[in-house]
Amino acid sequence: MTEQPQLSNFDQSTQRFGEEQSAPKLGELKIFFGMSAGVGKTHAMLEEAQQRVKDGVDVVIGIVMTHGQQEIEQLITGIPIIPEKILTSRGETFKEMDLEKILQRKPALVLVDELAHSNVPGSKHLNRWQDVIELLDAGINVYTTLNVQHIESYKDLVENIVSVHIEESVPDVILERAATIELIDIDPTGLLKRLKEGKVFLGDQAQGGKRNFFKEDILTALREISLRFTANKVEHDLHMIFSQGKGWRAHEKLMVVINPSALSQELIRETRRRAFDLDITWVALYVDLGTPLTDEERNQVLTHLNLARELGGQVVVTQDLSISSAIQRIAKLKNISQLLLRRSRDQSLFSKIFHTDDFNKIEKANKNLDLFIIRQEEEAENPVGFSLKRAFQTPVKEYLFVTGMIGVVTLLCLLLQQLTGYREIEFIFIASIFFLSTYVGFGAVILSAILSTLSWMILFVAPSFSTLTASDLVSGAVFFMISLTIGLVTNRLWTQNRLIKYREKKAGSLYEIQKVISNASNFRDLRLNVCPKLQTTFGGHFDLLIKDSNNNLISDSPLTQINEKEKNGIQWVFRNGKPAGWSTSTLSSSEGLFLPLQFSQSPLGVLVYYPKPNANPLSIEELNLLQTIAEEISFFLIHH
Repeated sequence: MTEQPQLSNFDQSTQRFGEEQSAPKLGELKIFFGMSAGVGKTHAMLEEAQQRVKDGVDVVIGIVMTHGQQEIEQLITGIPIIPEKILTSRGETFKEMDLEKILQRKPALVLVDELAHSNVPGSKHLNRWQDVIELLDAGINVYTTLNVQHIESYKDLVENIVSVHIEESVPDVILERAATIELIDIDPTGLLKRLKEGKVFLGDQAQGGKRNFFKEDILTALREISLRFTANKVEHDLHMIFSQGKGWRAHEKLMVVINPSALSQELIRETRRRAFDLDITWVALYVDLGTPLTDEERNQVLTHLNLARELGGQVVVTQDLSISSAIQRIAKLKNISQLLLRRSRDQSLFSKIFHTDDFNKIEKANKNLDLFIIRQEEEAENPVGFSLKRAFQTPVKEYLFVTGMIGVVTLLCLLLQQLTGYREIEFIFIASIFFLSTYVGFGAVILSAILSTLSWMILFVAPSFSTLTASDLVSGAVFFMISLTIGLVTNRLWTQNRLIKYREKKAGSLYEIQKVISNASNFRDLRLNVCPKLQTTFGGHFDLLIKDSNNNLISDSPLTQINEKEKNGIQWVFRNGKPAGWSTSTLSSSEGLFLPLQFSQSPLGVLVYYPKPNANPLSIEELNLLQTIAEEISFFLIHH
């Protein structure tokens, strides 16, 4: 077992972190919200800011986009402006909001236009909404603007209406953090008039806007979505007020099942919208059926799971032999009351004949769940249900192993042929299939049944095809069906037994680690005890890094693997709140895995893991287990 490095020199870091977390005063966020550009969000924000200035509030402008409009430029007058910083990317010069200067100035209120804006490479954060989070954590109030198409859970809904891919989005949890969301509304006719008068965009931007968003039917649909969102937000806030102590919908829980298909992203966003409308919690479930995934499919699943986390869902990854049995088990475990499903338009002939469609199985096995059925406009690239193609995706080495073993058994039977009859040899082949089915997958089991049948028929039943009778053919068919049935049933039972043992081991490991976290009295205690426990479970080396009072990550780790390149990866994870490194699709060349420690999108630190040399990449379930542990640690940090 690899020795865990001794941890030291972090008492001062712990003290600083404890001081920072003692009842911090957070800033309040107000969002000026609308259906599209041009409705007057920036205008309304500046008008209210001018009133706050008159009231004696210390207001500054972090960044405001005027688009050359005189009305906006006039409203800026009298409000101090924090100069933008100059950044260079790919030979071009850009201006971005100077987050550091605002933090140093620490005004009472800062204006930050266009919340969904993506920052230029080289900025502290990838997105402007992350800048806003840091401002709020520093106790600074923020006014900002946002269009409905940039809400993550509404992104695909708007894309279907506008037929344009939306690059920039804001996690829904940011909107939940807002103290106020003010809808800036205008009818589509009035907005088109403003566009015609040049009060929305200038030059080519206006033409692009007309082509994509600025059509009366599209604007009407966007207006309805923004009105509905605002109404749902008001209802959600009322539920939060009146439900305290009364258990409003406390028993309701919604679950969605995801797979590698790109359509799962739409399903996740739809689940988030429904859960928000109903004011209930929700779960995203991924079921590992044991079939191997390509690198692209694995990365797709990880992307879906990260999206579910960003949208506030609880992620559950489990292994099972079928989707329906996994849903039934997790639904009972998590007290799920509602299930959201997408049914494919057409079922394959194989599914119709052998009833392998998981949708029908789910309906029959979960009568106690309310089912929401989502219409599917296109076929999924990776169907959820049973697939012959996937079933035969057994590793080549298993096919070779089966072929070799059946060859050995055949030679043994040839030696025994003089001592026994072909009927006894039949049982030797069946016994070998029973043995092989405990080690290999679905496709290899079928291959073993085929090879055994051919060997038995050709070498022992009818060495000469001219002597082959109808009775021999029937015997061969019966032998094949018996051997195949025994092989598949045994394979399923052994696989199920392995899954049960794995789930018990995983649950036990998680319980032990959670117990260590809950028993820790401070960060020093947590760091000393949880890292060795994680090493026992996963191997390799672990460490916890936290931020200081200036929201900068403290790099005091004793792990020798952390060089300058690795430090850059760790800083990237800390600033952007996304996992990266080994076993992920981001910074995958890194030697270590880095998981963010954060609470409500506010960065707290990074969980660092360096595996043993030449270790296999983590499975989706193992990676999810580590992310669950990171969430537990984040919860501890925010409350200690």
